[in-house]
Amino acid sequence: MLAACTLLALLAVTAAGEAPPGPRLAVQVSTPYPQNLDAIETVGPHGEEPLRVAGGEGENLRRPNSSRPAWSPDGSLLAFTDNLGELSPVPYVVGAEGGKPRLVSKTTPLSDPIFSADGRRLVFSVLRVVKGHFERPQARRQHGGGVVVDWAIWSVSLDGKRVRKVTGWQRRQRLIPVSFSPHGRFLAAERYGPRGLDAVVIDLENRDVRVAARNAEEPVFSPDGSRIAFVRTKLRRPEEREGNRRPGSSALLVVPASLEGKPKRLVRIRGGLAWPSWDPSGSRIAFTRLEGGSSLSPSTPADGNAVMQVNADGTCLGTLLSIKRGYYEGVAWRPGPGRGAGPIAC
Repeated sequence: MLAACTLLALLAVTAAGEAPPGPRLAVQVSTPYPQNLDAIETVGPHGEEPLRVAGGEGENLRRPNSSRPAWSPDGSLLAFTDNLGELSPVPYVVGAEGGKPRLVSKTTPLSDPIFSADGRRLVFSVLRVVKGHFERPQARRQHGGGVVVDWAIWSVSLDGKRVRKVTGWQRRQRLIPVSFSPHGRFLAAERYGPRGLDAVVIDLENRDVRVAARNAEEPVFSPDGSRIAFVRTKLRRPEEREGNRRPGSSALLVVPASLEGKPKRLVRIRGGLAWPSWDPSGSRIAFTRLEGGSSLSPSTPADGNAVMQVNADGTCLGTLLSIKRGYYEGVAWRPGPGRGAGPIAC
C-alpha cells in the first residue's frame, strides 16, 4: 500500500534547495487561511522528501496561478503563470531546485504554458479581438455582447524575444496545447468548438488534425510516444448542484498514438479527475482527484483533495498525497533518464 503524505508533511516542506535525485512529481497546492499559500512542490514517488520550488510565503515570491506546472524535456525547469498586475497572468520558469522565478514574456497565455519538444520555447493559446471588447474571465465585468475573437497557438522563446505562430487563427474553435510527442512532430490538444470538447492530435508538418477521442480532454503522450492518455468526464445535472454542472465521475483512458485501436479505460473516479501525467518509465500515471469542480469549465474551480496514481495497465490504484485543508491542482512527473518511478507494487 502506498504511503499517503498528509497536510502536515506538506506544511513542513523545505524551501528551495538541491532537488533530490530520482523520480520527482511536481504538484501545485493551495492552502487557505492562516497559511494562505499557493505553491509548486515536488515529492518522491511515495510522497516523501517534499521540496518547495515556487510560491509560498513572502511578498517577493511569485505565487503560481496556472492549473498545472510543466517540465522542460530535460527536467531542469518548470513553467507556470503568475499575475503581472491584477489581471494579467504571464509565464515564468524556475529551476528544479527552486530559487527566483524568471519572467519569460509579458504575453498573456490563455492556457497553461507547456515546453516545446526541444525545450527552447513555451507554447500556449492566445486570442485576438476582432470586434467588440473582451476582458479575461477573472475580471469583474465580462466581455460585452457581439464580441468576436480568433484563437491560435503561439510559442515564445525562453528569452521572450522570438514569437512564432504554431497554428493559424481560428474563429469558431479554440485549441489548447497539452503535450508534444517525443520528437515534436505531433501536438496533443483540446479542441473547443461548436460540437463540444474533443481530444485531438495535430500533425505540425502537414497541419492535419485528427480526433483522438470525442467528448474528451487532456490528451497526454506517453514518454515513448506510443500511447495517449486522456480524460472523459460525465457531468451531473445542473439541478443537482445549484445549477452548476460539476463532474459526477471521470474516466482515465489510454489509446494507441496511431489512433487505430480502441481506448482502454484504466480507472473511473467518482467526483472527477484531472491533469494526468505519465512517469518517465511509462509505467504509471498520476492525476488529481477532484472534489467540487470541473476541469471542463474554466469558470468553475477544480479543487482536488488527493493526488492519486495508477499503473498504465489499470492496476494498483492508490493515493499518493492527501489534504484536508486546501486543494491540489495539476501534477507533472519530472522527465529525464534515471527518473522513472516504474510500476506500482500492490
